[in-house]
Amino acid sequence: MDSLIDIFNRTCTDKNSEYHNYCRQYDDLFKKYREDKLSFLEIGIYEGASLPVWREVFPNATKIVGADILESCSEYNDPDKNIFVEVSDATTPEFAAKMGSFDIIVDDGSHTNEGVIKAFQNLFPLLNDNGLYVVEDTNCYKNYPNNNSDYPNHLEYFARFIPYINQSRHDSHEGIRDHCADPWKILKKTDNVFEYSIDKIEFGCSYIAVHKKIRQHWIKA
Repeated sequence: MDSLIDIFNRTCTDKNSEYHNYCRQYDDLFKKYREDKLSFLEIGIYEGASLPVWREVFPNATKIVGADILESCSEYNDPDKNIFVEVSDATTPEFAAKMGSFDIIVDDGSHTNEGVIKAFQNLFPLLNDNGLYVVEDTNCYKNYPNNNSDYPNHLEYFARFIPYINQSRHDSHEGIRDHCADPWKILKKTDNVFEYSIDKIEFGCSYIAVHKKIRQHWIKA
């Protein structure tokens, strides 16, 4: 199976090594998913160059979906290859209700703090267990056109989740209370989907990757 570097560099996507060079980081990030029968979503497809790339990266994917607010993007729809384009705003509840769940979500959409945060809050809860949510171009966290001062910047927002993945049994509501860090030994209840299912956050070179692993016994009934 070709590396992501080879695949991306055969195309005109701006994720290749000639420009953003995400292929260098994604080669490792997506490695364990490459042969899975998964559902994939990219928010923001612009001229559609990345869709056939994702099809090659994940040859067994059951569906590759590209979402964009531009009507012109519908021309990149290719059902014969299980590539589907949804002209819609991924930050809305209507989008989430219609699209259902995914195993990998890549946000290459608005790049604004408001858009990134709303999309994550809207779609991360629907990400399947053991799924991956990636936000690209996080270097746009400041001084970006149309950033909304009512929202924190990208880096501040995702850093707020760090305490959730740094708990011990001292945070338990029952049972042993000590410094054991194994989340499956922490006995607590919460209705916060981010608290009970964020397993790891990677702050890479202009991207953030949030790994999902649901701690079922934390979920408040």
